[in-house]
Amino acid sequence: MTAQEIVAFKADNGKFWSVINYGSSNTIEAAKSSLDCFCEFLVCPASCGKIYIKTPHGMYLSRINHGATDIIEPAKKTPDVYCEFQLFIQDGKMVLKADNGKYLSRINRGGKDNIEPAKQHIDEYCLFEVIDPKNASLGILALFANNCVPVSFKTDLGHFWSVVQNGDAHTIEAPDSAMTPSAEFLMEKTPCGKILLKTPQNMYLSRINRGIDFIEAAKATADVYCQYTVSHSYKMVLQADNGKYLSRIRRGSTDNIEAAKQDIDVFCQFDVVPYSG
Repeated sequence: MTAQEIVAFKADNGKFWSVINYGSSNTIEAAKSSLDCFCEFLVCPASCGKIYIKTPHGMYLSRINHGATDIIEPAKKTPDVYCEFQLFIQDGKMVLKADNGKYLSRINRGGKDNIEPAKQHIDEYCLFEVIDPKNASLGILALFANNCVPVSFKTDLGHFWSVVQNGDAHTIEAPDSAMTPSAEFLMEKTPCGKILLKTPQNMYLSRINRGIDFIEAAKATADVYCQYTVSHSYKMVLQADNGKYLSRIRRGSTDNIEAAKQDIDVFCQFDVVPYSG
């Protein structure tokens, strides 16, 4: 089992989410200009594109109703429906919807910047930057790395990466605009800061040279050919071990994902989408 990684979240005011103690209660506020231990969180998969967020001490963030106000607090030792947040990505930043159907937002109340599930519609106060304290280049990908949270990738055509069987090979192609089960992937982070991608069946995506450098779900054990350097995370760009960037390549009527480009272009940029199949 790969160890979970600490992440942090930065609000539009430039400050980090933090656990703030008020004697008998704790709240989540966008309160810290620099990271400390109270700004550290872990992300866990819930269901259908939803996630749980918890502190390193195992307290799950939950919507807690205080009369007319819903506040996010690290309040539960065991997660329930109030701890589930639907995950979205907008402009490379995290957006969360709580069980009450409202989006989490920075809300200023009496000089405190609470995190509250308060907005019917997404605005700038609902967008949160994801920070990996160990590897800033991961950006939004830090939500998925080592956390068992499933993810999908969308090409410039709006089609999802999918595992497609071609004889004995399981190639990565972009055949469909629908998010099918074959479009689900998991992400791991290596000690050197690169990433690994694998299927739910634990087959790692690897560069396989068949005259062409295809990306295939081919390895039960990851090796150097399965490691990718993240060049950009907003529109994800990955560089393979051969020094070339992954790109959508049209061959006949098939859109392959190949380690093919010396320089980054629009075909090398992939949207990161929480898997919700």
